[in-house]
Amino acid sequence: MQNAHRLFLQTFMYHGIMKGKEVKDSHKRAVEHFEGTYNETDLVHFVKTVNDGIRPFHLEIKKAMDEVTESHFYILVNKAETSITRQSSDFNVNQLELFKKLISAVVESDDGLISSTDALNLSGQLEGVKMSKKDAAKLFESLKQKKWINEVDGSYYLGPRSVTELEFYILEEYEAATKCHLCQKLCLHGQNCDQCDVRLHNFCAARCFRGSRNAVCPREECRAMWRYAVRNMDGDEPTSTSQTDSQQLSQKTAKRSRRQ
Repeated sequence: MQNAHRLFLQTFMYHGIMKGKEVKDSHKRAVEHFEGTYNETDLVHFVKTVNDGIRPFHLEIKKAMDEVTESHFYILVNKAETSITRQSSDFNVNQLELFKKLISAVVESDDGLISSTDALNLSGQLEGVKMSKKDAAKLFESLKQKKWINEVDGSYYLGPRSVTELEFYILEEYEAATKCHLCQKLCLHGQNCDQCDVRLHNFCAARCFRGSRNAVCPREECRAMWRYAVRNMDGDEPTSTSQTDSQQLSQKTAKRSRRQ
């Protein structure tokens, strides 16, 4: 690695997670500071060079996407520590226990969501310790700021940092956790085949079924009709009359709000 790569890495080590635009800006600053000539298309090779340099330390910069907003992020991941206990440097024992309960509730839910009210009530389920709802709310706000969780319409879901950094832990710990059939990454928000166990991220499904009016399950042994709307990548209207994933998510969160 050269000096530009080291400056870029220092920024990542400070933030841990960065939006796509922030990464591009950091890349530009680092290159221009040391080299003077910047080319946006060099980012992929630039990140690869950094990853080659930090691989012996079990670190890797990974690209991730928020499952709900579909915003792009880059995350510095410690591949040597896959357990949630690696977060002990950021949170105390009680906070870590509450975070684990939140993860459990989200992963085992039908829609990958937990209402903010139900999340606060988890603070009363900690064994042997007490945590006020006020302290729980502060923790959740901190988790949101650090992109471990995100919020939509009054409900929490696991953010790109949790889905990426804690993927191994979640898949090992929870039978309900599954991978996307296409990208083979943890999938908590997506679409399910009616006839088999295939599950797809919404954005993976959009790419897979792009331009199709009669989408079928991508598993060769299944090929059942796909009941979800086929969302065009260019922003056009869906090519079927089924509900879009955004409409379904809004309805799910609305139902949760009415139940409270």
